[in-house]
Amino acid sequence: MDGEAREISERLALVERSMRRYRAALAAVGLIAAAGFAGPSLVGAAKAPEVIQAKRFALVDDNGKVRASLDSIGDFPGLALYDKAGKLRTLLANGDDNSGLTFFDKAGRMREALGLAGNDTALALYDEAGKTRVFLDTKGDDTGLDLYDKAGKLRASLGTVGGDAELALHDEGGKLRAALGNDDFKNTATGSTEHRAASSLVLLNEQGHVLWEAP
Repeated sequence: MDGEAREISERLALVERSMRRYRAALAAVGLIAAAGFAGPSLVGAAKAPEVIQAKRFALVDDNGKVRASLDSIGDFPGLALYDKAGKLRTLLANGDDNSGLTFFDKAGRMREALGLAGNDTALALYDEAGKTRVFLDTKGDDTGLDLYDKAGKLRASLGTVGGDAELALHDEGGKLRAALGNDDFKNTATGSTEHRAASSLVLLNEQGHVLWEAP
């Protein structure tokens, strides 16, 4: 279980680092200044060029506020959408093997992030305080769903690793209190590790000692 917890933590940290990189890219995109657009009507205009090349594009509204921007920061292109107040609300970004779609609330706080790293995918949901509350991911043939409380503590996780599946419940301190499924389980009382059956249910106390188990 300790190994699985470390793996979940590492995967979450990887996605959150990617999200921070998206946020940094957005900050640079947000510095784009739009001078306003007052071009002539395109009706009856000459044939448009097949390709337009530029390093930055900015779409502004009637008041000259930037509502969308397409920018490339190094090898990291991004499409950002803003609300009437100029707050960033949506970002689509790509870099190397990573792609991400991020949504922000009206206060500019990141609330949802969908990412692709290589062939692995992840979806993270955040609360108003910026804490991760839901994390769903796939890694190879494995899948995982983690639920966190308002303090950022892991409270429940459902996942598959190889041919095994497990449901784990944690207390407010983040300690494992119940495990259902066929996974490797370390008995802290004896120090031994055993592989549980698919129908196995184990209940533990605050010290990690087994209170009840079946079969």
